Amino acid sequence: REFCYRYDYNSNSNNSNSNNEYINFFYQDHLSSCSFKLVSCTNENCQVTIQRKELEEHVTNSCQWRIVVCDHCKESHPKCLIQVRHN
Repeated sequence: REFCYRYDYNSNSNNSNSNNEYINFFYQDHLSSCSFKLVSCTNENCQVTIQRKELEEHVTNSCQWRIVVCDHCKESHPKCLIQVRHN
């Protein structure tokens, strides 16, 4: 997605506030989908901050707080607590 700026460089312009609002709008719009923006993991109790482009892999495969089914009791628990429960 292309990120663009539009700015009126006319120093006599009385609408500099409008220009700043316009730039801010596109900046905020860009941040809402930017792949490089740092976001928090969505798994409960996980405190990791990661780039948005890596979030899905982290949440489903590498997060220690992702929910998995225990091989022993067949109950769902956070990955980091499975070993604690059965050791």
